[in-house]
Amino acid sequence: MKKIRYKTKADEKKKQKLIYGLLIAFIMVTSVLGYFGSRGNSSYRYNNIKFTRLPNTQLFVTKIKGMEFRFHYLPQWVDNLTIPQEIIAKIRDSQVMYTTYDYNSSFATVDAEVEFYLTEALSEISKYVLPGFITRTNTKRPLITCANATASVPVIYLGKSNITELRLNNSCITFKAPTRAEFLAYKDRLLYGVLGIIQ
Repeated sequence: MKKIRYKTKADEKKKQKLIYGLLIAFIMVTSVLGYFGSRGNSSYRYNNIKFTRLPNTQLFVTKIKGMEFRFHYLPQWVDNLTIPQEIIAKIRDSQVMYTTYDYNSSFATVDAEVEFYLTEALSEISKYVLPGFITRTNTKRPLITCANATASVPVIYLGKSNITELRLNNSCITFKAPTRAEFLAYKDRLLYGVLGIIQ
């Protein structure tokens, strides 16, 4: 009888181990499926505007009146960021504007990236962005500083700062940030404001 009990206990232990093993396997499989399933869900909405993640990128795209716009952040991720309304109004009211930054800055590649996405989006709404540098270079770009800003042709001066800085002074928009991520987030928030996606 003892041998039979011993075998029964061993069988019960084996059965428990099998159940625990199957349970762990089930959890792992469903977790993996859930992960890939969530990655496949690349469509998002904000105030009835549909955004789709572009495949193999960190960019989101939306269409407004047949025009396509690309963003790094969804509106719901940046709608708490504050942009002065006079800056949004200045860009909305201007058909032509300059962008400029320091060609020799260690932040120049980030400035160029922000400039590229601003130019791309603004050109979709028939605004002409003319690029320059704040220092003389061997490139074809003109020397552009805040001194070139006029009421009808503002200057957007991009750069790095210890804090995020967005201010308008005599038609010159100073737009600076401490990191690439913060710069891109505020760039998106600015464009969402100009496009009327975020009021």
